[in-house]
Amino acid sequence: MSLVFTRPDVGNLIFHVYNRPIHPELMQRHDEMVIAEEDYICKVRLHDAGHFIEFRHGDILISEVMSSCYHPLPKHGIELQHTVRGCRDSELNFSDLLSYQSSFQLERLDAEIFMNFHQELQLDFQRACLAREYPGQGRFAPGPISLVRTEITIDSFLIHTYHTYPENCAVVKTQTLIEFLDD
Repeated sequence: MSLVFTRPDVGNLIFHVYNRPIHPELMQRHDEMVIAEEDYICKVRLHDAGHFIEFRHGDILISEVMSSCYHPLPKHGIELQHTVRGCRDSELNFSDLLSYQSSFQLERLDAEIFMNFHQELQLDFQRACLAREYPGQGRFAPGPISLVRTEITIDSFLIHTYHTYPENCAVVKTQTLIEFLDD
């Protein structure tokens, strides 16, 4: 017996940023990658609604989660919480060591344009750091896609995510930039 995968409706998404860890069992994880550098570690996980990023640098921990409003998360330690609608940019400083900048964009597309974008993402699987296509709702329906790319420099860490919601003909794109500030 196969289980049917369903993504939440794109209209129910919430973007959260915490200054603490979020217990990984709060979300069903499908895929994960870990990037460990000399002075930080970053874990990126894909789950049903989107993604979960945990970035640790010394005593500073930043958790970014895109989830459904029907999937309750803790209130303690929350720095940002936004409904995913249109475009939104945010910026936070964590002590004098890190600058955190995030941007997300929800695009609702015409069905044909959505399918073209979906196919382009499938072609990008080879270049992605982490990518997954979930089962579709029917034989002919495309499955939701999640794709992650990273760019690492000596003083910054950049994460791009793309999540498709075929039932809504929608795409959510996020960009998170963490910059190391001079001491």
